[in-house]
Amino acid sequence: MVPEAFFDCLQIAAELNEPLGGISRMDFQRITFLSCLLSIYQAKPVEEWGYRFANTGAGTPFSDQLNDAVGRLLSVGQLLESNDRISISETGRAMLEMMRGFDSNSGRSACLDAACASMLAVPRATMTDGLDQEPTVAASHLRSGATMLLEEPYVQMLYEHFDTLANVISPDPTDLFSPSVLWLSYMSETKLSERTTIAKEGLLRDGD
Repeated sequence: MVPEAFFDCLQIAAELNEPLGGISRMDFQRITFLSCLLSIYQAKPVEEWGYRFANTGAGTPFSDQLNDAVGRLLSVGQLLESNDRISISETGRAMLEMMRGFDSNSGRSACLDAACASMLAVPRATMTDGLDQEPTVAASHLRSGATMLLEEPYVQMLYEHFDTLANVISPDPTDLFSPSVLWLSYMSETKLSERTTIAKEGLLRDGD
């Protein structure tokens, strides 16, 4: 069991319960991966996040530890599932309040909250495409089988992205939402540009 994964699930469910009426299992994966990226943006080592992600071939960064936490919280009634949407229960809220007092969770809330706010602020396609263009995710598409993410050498490209981002938006420890939305939007536009180029090349070939 990974305590950080349990906290993250409860925090996300509490943040998005009202605006979205619950979230999907894959939304947990997307939001926590973005949260982990924001922690790296804060110059924290990826190892401090508490659990790792892999590309399992489904196209979305996936953490087994997070998935196990969702299942465990559902089994004890702290999360509730209906029509493939997961929400937090009153006992889950009580557990979350207790876990917020742990020192190990003190720095996580800002990343999680910014990631949740980003999901509400940008179109779903922007969130999905932006994460798909994260350097270690993009590199994993070139290999067969499950691949661990946020590892060398491709993670260096992510650091370079964030260095450039810091030159555009002055780092503010109280605002992770702005860099999150800007990075997602930029990466999503990069994927859109690639699709447009491929489509144009296809049309040119067809016209020959």
